[in-house]
Amino acid sequence: MGDDGSKLLLAELLRESAESFGVRILAWVFMSNHLHLVVQSPPPGLYAQLTSRTTDCRHTRPWKNGHLKCSVMAQFMRRLRHRMSILRQRELGLTGRFWGSSYDSRLIQDGTSLVVRIAYDHRNPVQQGMALRPEDYVWSSARQWVAGRTGPVSVSITEPLPFGFSAGELREDVLKYQHRADLDVHATKLASLLESESCSVGAELRALLAKLELA
Repeated sequence: MGDDGSKLLLAELLRESAESFGVRILAWVFMSNHLHLVVQSPPPGLYAQLTSRTTDCRHTRPWKNGHLKCSVMAQFMRRLRHRMSILRQRELGLTGRFWGSSYDSRLIQDGTSLVVRIAYDHRNPVQQGMALRPEDYVWSSARQWVAGRTGPVSVSITEPLPFGFSAGELREDVLKYQHRADLDVHATKLASLLESESCSVGAELRALLAKLELA
């Protein structure tokens, strides 16, 4: 995804897939060879409706109800990745595998982890030397969080929000973390904690945030 054409196509497909599956996009960052997404599942009624329909996964392999690959989120990611690979390879005349590997997903289980996850993702281009500030990077939702300016993909920071956040509270907390350059010093440690299976505020994450005087 190193060129702007690929990123524009990915943005279009992300918008389409999110609308089709009722997924709410809270944050996104497109890097040169990977992407970060923070999304929310559709509300219970829509979730039940979407998971009851026949999906591509069930057609190719009859996963049992409740299986991860039958979930709305799995179908959302499958459509996004599949459409991107088909269209981009066709345009470039390429064959073979487009995505390097399967995607990693984590269930965020508390408000602090949500805030740090969004801020950490927004700081990724800064950590990689691609921008001086998160909001300077075009292919990210950081500028919308900072100044309300929409980009190629709009995020939904309207209530109701996860974990009982008001829109103002969530934005204030994300920006408090997002503008802390000293997070980059601990980027590796933060990544390992945020990518754990639980993605919740454990003792290590709490200790690190306390060290940074953020908790």
